[in-house]
Amino acid sequence: DVADVHRGFSDPPAPRMRFMGEDAIGIAVSMKAGGDILKLGHALDSEFARLQQTLPVGMTLARVADQPQAVRSSVGEFVRVLAEALVIVLLVSFFSLGFRSGLVVALSIPLVLAMTFAVMHYFGIGLHKISLGALVVALGLLVDDAIIAVEMMSVKMEQGYSRLQA
Repeated sequence: DVADVHRGFSDPPAPRMRFMGEDAIGIAVSMKAGGDILKLGHALDSEFARLQQTLPVGMTLARVADQPQAVRSSVGEFVRVLAEALVIVLLVSFFSLGFRSGLVVALSIPLVLAMTFAVMHYFGIGLHKISLGALVVALGLLVDDAIIAVEMMSVKMEQGYSRLQA
């Protein structure tokens, strides 16, 4: 006797993966702690292209999920929305506060952004969805504070204070 063969379910059942209605083999790639997801994405793209050339006939290579692409699109969307918001805020500032006051608000935004990114880099804080969302909220507060400061200076100057005292 070599083996006992019988019909039934395997116990435990063998894990199976299906992709687009076909049996598939799944391979998961994880990034090491502190790694750069975009560099990982570029490395995976080149390896994916290399492996695609060496596959036997009838076998295909496909991605189920692409986290680096999701990060690229998320950051790209943030930059686009930030640029739109800055343009709108600057236009409203220039039209409602005047040129000089609008210029103060306009100059405060890139200065604070540069300082924020420098501090984030110093402390090793990456550009994650939470940090980008917090940055948008902080920019709203910054613009609000800059407008209030400019308006207060205008009121003080109308009350007769000098520019330095206001």
